[in-house]
Order: sequence, then C-alpha cells, then structure tokens
Amino acid sequence: MRPNQVWVSDITYIRTGNDFSYLSLITDAYSHKIVSWALAETLHTKGPLTALNMAVKHLQKGKESLIHHSDRGLQYCCKDYIQQAKAAIVSSIQAYNTLRPHASCDYLTPNLAHQHEGSVKKRWRKYDKKRI
Repeated sequence: MRPNQVWVSDITYIRTGNDFSYLSLITDAYSHKIVSWALAETLHTKGPLTALNMAVKHLQKGKESLIHHSDRGLQYCCKDYIQQAKAAIVSSIQAYNTLRPHASCDYLTPNLAHQHEGSVKKRWRKYDKKRI
C-alpha cells in the first residue's frame, strides 16, 4: 500500500452546545493523514461534498486513480458528491497531520508516514486481557 491509493470517508457527530454539528473527514488509509474535512450543521450532502472538493483540489497530478471508500450513506451516493471538487484548510487539521505521531505508523506523524517509502512498522500496544 502507498499514500493516495485508498481514501476513507466518514461523518462524526460533534456536540456544539445543545445541538450537534457534523464533521465529514477523508483520511488516507495508508498514512492516516486527514486529507480533507468539513463541518456542517446538517447531515445533508454539503459537508461531505465540501470535504471531497478539498481533497481533490490538493491531490497531486498523476494520483487521480485512487479508491475512495465510504459507508455508502446517502450523502456519498448523490450525483453532486460524485462529480464536484473545491478546497480549504485550517490549523487543526495541519496540527493533526504534522504533530500527532501514530503507533500504527511507527510513531511517525501522518505527514511523515505519507512521505515514507516502503512499509511502515505497526507499533500497537498489546494489552493483557486478564488485567483489564
């Protein structure tokens, strides 16, 4: 596996006061880098579509033939989601990609793992089930 071979998308709920907002994320399956995101007030297609547009805008030339996986929810099946693209970026996603090392990426940050050539050692902590 390599960077920009498989992207995974999902939506998570974010409590905002007495309400919820919906965070749409697209993550690179190899490096765990968040390649795009969008926050929306509804579960309509606007959030996932904004995230997709951002991801495609930042995709390097020649990397366009990747697999994009989602749970096939309604937001990901609409005509607009499949055809459009545009982008933006903010510091919280940059911090996640540049500052937070992952055990699943040999304790590299997602950006460093994304640039790494060859396999990346997985270093998950093994828990003793008897002690839990």
